[in-house]
Amino acid sequence: MKTFTFSTNSFSSEIPSWIGAFTHLQLLNLSSNNFTGVIPTSLFNLSKLSIFYLSSNNLQGYIPEAIGNLYSLRLLSLEKNEFSDSIPSSIFNISSLEQIDFSNNRFSGAMPAILVNNTMSSLLMLDFGTNNLIGLLPPNMFTQFSNLEKLYLHSNLFYGPIPSTLIGCKRLKILSLSNNHFEGRIHKDIGNLTMLQVLHLASNNFSGRFRFCSYSFTC
Repeated sequence: MKTFTFSTNSFSSEIPSWIGAFTHLQLLNLSSNNFTGVIPTSLFNLSKLSIFYLSSNNLQGYIPEAIGNLYSLRLLSLEKNEFSDSIPSSIFNISSLEQIDFSNNRFSGAMPAILVNNTMSSLLMLDFGTNNLIGLLPPNMFTQFSNLEKLYLHSNLFYGPIPSTLIGCKRLKILSLSNNHFEGRIHKDIGNLTMLQVLHLASNNFSGRFRFCSYSFTC
């Protein structure tokens, strides 16, 4: 079996561990149900899994570092659950990932560290919005995301400046950092992100002159 889709039903049990026996599975979609409990550890052995949707359930607990064993993943969607604890850094070891959505959970702690030699050039969308993440953004974070198009970190507890390496994300179209505690000046070269279509910076502690518009923006 390569595809297992039970989405948009009313299942209310825990996710059965026997799904992990389908070792050739490439697509697993259990979204929009009422599944409870934790993700069975057996699912982290599905090394051929490319699409993994568990969004809009009542799942809880922490996500183990073993999620990094899913090295074929392209789309990972865990949004709208009750997951908590820190986000495992091993997700940034999955170089094939194109979309990561962990929004609307209860994740806490700092942004996961990204190793310098990790390349996430396939990543197009990263959504950690509406959680309880806190701390500074890693200064090297955006050097690994050269093709990132959508970044959602809104409604968390991040503070400090926006790393200057963000300016290297030349393909960025949506940047949502609102409702945090970011501070300092907004880097003037943000105006050089010529593909940017949506910019949300509201409800932070930015200061200084408002001067990031350039010839590439209509202000």
